[in-house]
Amino acid sequence: MDIQLFEKLMLINEAVATADPQKVMKDYYKGKSTKLSLSTWPSAKEENQYKFWLLQDGTVIPVEYSHNKTLADAAVEDEEMLGHTWDSFVETGAVLGYFSLAADEMGIISGKRLTQKQISALKNLYLEYKVSTLYVDIPRMYFSSLVKSVSHLDYLLTYGKDVDEAKSEEDQKEQYFLDRTNKHIQLVQEAAAKIVEAYPEFDELLKQVETHDASKLEEPERTPYIEITWRHKLENEEGEYDPYNGKGYQTPGKLEKEEENAATIHHITTNSHHPEYHLEDKADANVNVADRDKSDECIDASRMPDVDIAEMISDWQAMAEELQTNTAREWFEKQKDVRWHFSEHQEELIDKLLKVFE
Repeated sequence: MDIQLFEKLMLINEAVATADPQKVMKDYYKGKSTKLSLSTWPSAKEENQYKFWLLQDGTVIPVEYSHNKTLADAAVEDEEMLGHTWDSFVETGAVLGYFSLAADEMGIISGKRLTQKQISALKNLYLEYKVSTLYVDIPRMYFSSLVKSVSHLDYLLTYGKDVDEAKSEEDQKEQYFLDRTNKHIQLVQEAAAKIVEAYPEFDELLKQVETHDASKLEEPERTPYIEITWRHKLENEEGEYDPYNGKGYQTPGKLEKEEENAATIHHITTNSHHPEYHLEDKADANVNVADRDKSDECIDASRMPDVDIAEMISDWQAMAEELQTNTAREWFEKQKDVRWHFSEHQEELIDKLLKVFE
């Protein structure tokens, strides 16, 4: 054989051997249909299955026959694709998956970490095909739960008890904060809709609550509010701190709370559904050092417009539904002329809007 030709072939083989298998597979199936269809694999138990490969960048590659044949057609080895041998595996890699529209309550999930793009792709599959259970990769780990919602799917893919510590505590804190905040915003919007239904003159409220508490999702509020939300979770789950018996949750000291209080001041002076936003001098806004839900001095809320009061009531109603500790009216009675002073017109309006929920 010609030496130059031999060297050229060697270089080609070396390039193929070192190529990114996921890119090779993606390039091979580029331009082909991304629609999943029922597998033609000749097995009775798999006749209702939709199969796919899920790359790290979120690309979904349909599998018509079997996962291995899809690899073979693209000239890619399974161990290269998965990022592991069958004896050991790394945290990340492409995953093989499948689902059945007639799935039972048993699901299967990979022990490896999934990228956010992979998680997003699985959410899209869930929404598009309305599946109840997704099966992803080998080695397989079981959980006995249906995927009932997009947020639940995200939970199962990241925090399921059978997943091998796929997420750190910091990640769990952040996700819990996002879940709780999004739930709160949803409840506020539902309360606002009830107000508008009863009093159509507040129709602009619906547009306003679309950005309710948006500042919590950005710094300087995001990080402190993640900690605040997680702290409340632990306090509710573990109870009051009992150092003698080693029980309960120890609330952070003053140094930690300084950051929480600073974030609270920023929040209430940045969002118009809080009376502090409307202060002529926002330096007058204050919270109690020990309890951020209280204030040291009563402030004048008389500059607050009616639509912002309506959003404030929606906020109170949402919190009442979440906490189940007092009604929105009970909260108002506790805070009136203690934390905020309202004008006579405002108190009449607050009373009228509170009656929507009574």
